[in-house]
Amino acid sequence: MNFPWLICAVEYASHNVKAGVWNKGVMVDYLRSCSVAKSVRDNLWVKCKPPTAKEPANHNHAHVIDTMNVISDGEINDGYHPIFDEETQVIPKIWISRLELISYIDCPMHLIFHGILAYCVERIEEFMKTHSVTPDFENLPMFI
Repeated sequence: MNFPWLICAVEYASHNVKAGVWNKGVMVDYLRSCSVAKSVRDNLWVKCKPPTAKEPANHNHAHVIDTMNVISDGEINDGYHPIFDEETQVIPKIWISRLELISYIDCPMHLIFHGILAYCVERIEEFMKTHSVTPDFENLPMFI
C-alpha cells in the first residue's frame, strides 16, 4: 500500500460516482476494502455525487463534512481532518506530498487494524452467522 495506490483507488471511485455508475453503498464498500478513511469517503461522496443522488431528509451537505468526533459504521475516528484547496479536491494533500507512506510508521498499522482487518472480521462473522457455523467455529481447539 502506498499513496499512489490510494490515489488511484479514490480517483477510480470518484469517477464512478460522478458518472452515476456507483451509489454510495458501492463506493463505501470499495473504498473500505482499500482501507480509505471514512472522512475521505464522506468528502468524496459530498463532492462527487450525481445531482440525482438522494440524501436522508435530515442532512444538508452544502459543505465538506466535519469529521471531528464522528464515529459510525463501527469505525474509530482516526483524527484525520482533510484539507482541500479546491471545491472538487477529493485526494488528501498529504497523499500528494513528497513524503512516502513509509515515512508514517503508524499509518500502515492503523490502516490494517482499523480498516482491512476489521472489515474482514465483520464479513467472516456475517458468513458464519448466515451459515450457522459460529458455535462450531468457537468450539474448535486452538493450536498455538
